Amino acid sequence: MSRLDELLTELCPEGISSKMLGETTVLVRGQNITKDSVIPGPFPIVSASREALAHHVEFNHSGGAVSISSHGAHAGYVMFWPDAIWLGNNVFLFECNENLDAKFLFYVLKSRQVEVSNLAKSGGVPYINASQVQALPIPIPPMQLQLEIVRILDTFTELEAELEAELEAELEARKKQYEFYRDQLLTFPEQGGGTVGSDG
Repeated sequence: MSRLDELLTELCPEGISSKMLGETTVLVRGQNITKDSVIPGPFPIVSASREALAHHVEFNHSGGAVSISSHGAHAGYVMFWPDAIWLGNNVFLFECNENLDAKFLFYVLKSRQVEVSNLAKSGGVPYINASQVQALPIPIPPMQLQLEIVRILDTFTELEAELEAELEAELEARKKQYEFYRDQLLTFPEQGGGTVGSDG
């Protein structure tokens, strides 16, 4: 029996209850920031995209929370920010209460990424209503179990990143090897000092 199974048996003999996301988190809205007002610095600017828009000298949230893009082509995209950020105005950020670990919430929502993204209403600019996201049911196991699940998934995530780096290095080596042999195989001696295929 794994440690996870032991915790499930010990802490959740009658199963795990769920609550709506809005019951276990506080929704935080960000602030608009224009390109002209950005001063380069260490803090990611979290906008409606799949990665930080830029980096700013100031932050307006200390981090340790989950964000969901609320507008645009990536509406519904789930991210986790462990450190301080500048939160834009087209992103929902969820601060967890004492019964919910933020990284655990991230993994729960990320496992349902398609469902969250499908909440977006189509139109000129896709968008998601906060009330729809807040109504999502979230399992709330005991904190000890949440942290064990996070530990396991973090380990797999780190391993995946290592394997991807190794794969990229291997692919680059294979590409160079391919190019070397291609050039070797397609380089022919010239006949009589002329061009390949000449009669001399």
